[in-house]
Amino acid sequence: KPGLTRDSVEVDLPWGGRDFTVVDTAGRVRGSKLPHYDDSGGAVAGRANEDAERAVHFAHVVVLVVDADQILRSVADHRQSSSYLTHFESTIAASALRHGRPLVVLANKMDLVDSADPEERDRVNRLLAEGLPDYQGVRLVPCSAKTGLGVGFLLPAVAEVYDMWRGRVQTSHLNAWLEDLKRFHHGGGPTSIVGSMRYAAQVKTRPPTFCFWTKKRRGKERKGENSVAKFLRHKLQESFGLTGIPIRVMFR
Repeated sequence: KPGLTRDSVEVDLPWGGRDFTVVDTAGRVRGSKLPHYDDSGGAVAGRANEDAERAVHFAHVVVLVVDADQILRSVADHRQSSSYLTHFESTIAASALRHGRPLVVLANKMDLVDSADPEERDRVNRLLAEGLPDYQGVRLVPCSAKTGLGVGFLLPAVAEVYDMWRGRVQTSHLNAWLEDLKRFHHGGGPTSIVGSMRYAAQVKTRPPTFCFWTKKRRGKERKGENSVAKFLRHKLQESFGLTGIPIRVMFR
C-alpha cells in the first residue's frame, strides 16, 4: 500500500566516531482494522505490526516521529489531551517504555509551526509532555524534513540518551544519596518504607536497574511497593540526570 512501510529497513550510518544502525520500522495498523486491511485478511499487516514491535525490542534508542502541525490542529479542534498523539504514536511510546528503551521525539513539520507563530514551539513541547507522562523530560528535537531544519540535532540527542541509558551510578554515591533521602523524606503512606532501606546498588544497565535492600517487609508494605518504586524512579531520575530515561526499581 502506498505510504506504508511493510518491512523494517536498516541503514548503517557512521557519525561522530560511532557506528549507528538506523531502522525505519514497518507501518502499524490497529488490531481492529487488521481483518479488513488487505487481501490476505490482515496477515501481511499483522506481520508488519510484529516486525515493528520486534524492532523496538532490539533497539537501543527509539525515535518517535510526530507531526507537530497536526498536534496543534488537534488543539484548534478542541480535542482532549489524550488525542494529541495518534494511537500509533502512543503504542510505540508504550512499547519503548515496556522494553526499557529511551525515547527521543522528533517533532516534524516545525517549519509550519514556526511560520504561524514562534511561540507555538513551546506549546508543542507542553502538549507532547502531556501526551507522554511516563517519559518526563523526554528529549524533543524540533525539525522539518522538508527544509532540513533541526535534523542535525537528532543524532547528538540519540547519542546522549544512549550514553545515559548504559551509564552506571557509583554504589558509594547511590548510598550517600539514599541516606540523604531517608534523612529528609518524611512522607507517610507507602513511601514510609524508604526509612527502612539499608542499602542500594545499580545491578544492571540498559536500562538502568536499581535494587534496594530493606528490612523485613510486612504484607501491607509489599502492596505499596509499586507506589514506592514510582517515587524512587522519579527521585533517581531527578538526582542523577536520568530524566527521560526509563529506569527500573526492585526490592530485596
